[in-house]
Amino acid sequence: MTITRRALVTSGTALAAAGALTGPALLDWAKAWAQTAPWKPESGAQLSMLRWKYFVQSEDDAFVALIDAFTKATGVKVNISRESYEDVQPKASVAANTGAGPDLFWGLYSLPHLFPQKCVDVSDVADYLGKKYGGWVPSAVTYGKSGNKWIAIPICYSGNMQNYRISSLKKAGFSKFPATTDEYLEFAKATKRNGTPGGMALGHASGDGNGWVHWCLWAHGGNLVDKDDKVILNSPETAKALEYAKQLYENMIPGVAS
Repeated sequence: MTITRRALVTSGTALAAAGALTGPALLDWAKAWAQTAPWKPESGAQLSMLRWKYFVQSEDDAFVALIDAFTKATGVKVNISRESYEDVQPKASVAANTGAGPDLFWGLYSLPHLFPQKCVDVSDVADYLGKKYGGWVPSAVTYGKSGNKWIAIPICYSGNMQNYRISSLKKAGFSKFPATTDEYLEFAKATKRNGTPGGMALGHASGDGNGWVHWCLWAHGGNLVDKDDKVILNSPETAKALEYAKQLYENMIPGVAS
C-alpha cells in the first residue's frame, strides 16, 4: 500500500498513521501536521514529560522516534524521564502539589482526577481531536473531563485477554469459553478439580490486580464513584463482588491472592 503525505494529513487516525511510519516518512508527516495545526509554539518553548519505564524496548524506540519527529517539526525540545510503573502516580501528585516537575505525565486510570484543579484545561486539544477524528467514546470523555473541561487527553485502552487450553476446557465439561461470571466460577472450580487450575494476578501491583478487580466490581453492579464523583464503593454490589472474587481465587492456582 502506498501512503502519501496528503493522504496521511486528510484521512485515518493520526496516531495510527504516524505509528506506521519510520524515518523520513515520519518526519514528513510531522512537518505536515505542524504546518496545519492550530497551535504555534512560543519561541524557545520546551516541554518535560514523565512516563513509565518501557516493558518492550521497541515500544520505547518508537516513542522516542515520535517525540524526535515532533521536535524537528516544531522546534520544541521534549525532555523525557522514566519511572517505574508504580511511581508515576506519586511523582505526579508531588508535582501537582508543589507546582514543580514535569509538564506532562503519561499516567494510568483516573490519575488526573486526583488533582483536577491542578491540571491545565486542554479542552481545545480534545475538541480538535474529536472533531478531526470522529469523536470520543463515552468512557474516554468520563476519564478525560472534569466538569465541563478536559483535564487529560486519553491515549489508549489496555485490554486483558484470557488464555486457556482447549483440552482443559473440554475436560472441565465446557464446549466453549464461559460467557458469564457464574459460568466462569464453575469453570474455575472444574479446572481445579482436574488438577489444572487457572489464575490471574490479584496483588498490590497497579496494573494486573486492578485489571480484573475492576471488571469484577462492575460486573456485579458496583462502582467506585457515581456520576457526580461521590464515592459509592460501600454498597451491596461491592459486597457481592467481593464474595465472588473470594470464591474465584480460592479455586485458582495457589498464590494468586498475594
